[in-house]
Amino acid sequence: MSDQLDRCRVICHMITSIDGKINGGFEEQADAEQSGAYYMQKLEEYSKSMAIGCVTSKQSVCKQQVELSRYTGISVPEGDYIVEENADRYYISFDRKGSIHWESNTFTHEGMPEYIVLSVLTAQAPKEYLAYLRSIGLPYVIAGEEEMDIPLALKKLKENFGIEQLALCGGGILNGAFLKAGVIDELSIVMYPYIQGNAENRSVMELSGGKYLKKMSAQKAEILEDGGIHLVFRPE
Repeated sequence: MSDQLDRCRVICHMITSIDGKINGGFEEQADAEQSGAYYMQKLEEYSKSMAIGCVTSKQSVCKQQVELSRYTGISVPEGDYIVEENADRYYISFDRKGSIHWESNTFTHEGMPEYIVLSVLTAQAPKEYLAYLRSIGLPYVIAGEEEMDIPLALKKLKENFGIEQLALCGGGILNGAFLKAGVIDELSIVMYPYIQGNAENRSVMELSGGKYLKKMSAQKAEILEDGGIHLVFRPE
């Protein structure tokens, strides 16, 4: 890719059921713990920075709404807020309109190591929300006016925070947006040995507005001890 040198390299790294779903309870089965442990091992190998969508983040953080009225009238400089630029780990939240209530600028979940939260926003995020992020020392970059400019976001993440390689970890809507933007360099799927079968649950890639096809070439298939499998693809 012509833009690969000036942006993060992206590995989309996901767990799925056999039928391609990313939620639905299969990941909680005790006899598939090895697949889960393997997924976390590979995540650590791929990158210490992971990108997560807004809906997925809200499932793991404070469910309260941000009280923006507390930040009315506070002057906010234009542009990005670059702090914590030398952190070891980043939890990069793609939050187009600025809606997630972070209690601090760090994140950890279910035994995971501590990450610095880094928010990727668009110009749709209110000034009050930017003031709130600054008040808790949470860095952010602006990428796009109304819709997320993902290539620009990846360029800023590399330039300002030194992120060379990024693990894209869902959900399906964010993965689909990265796919459509042409910035997924590798797809890593740890497939659990379960069929989930519920059409209402999310898939690895979700795009709206018509048909989208992208050919990818298999690079690896490794059978895991619990009957799962690790598949790796790269775009052609």
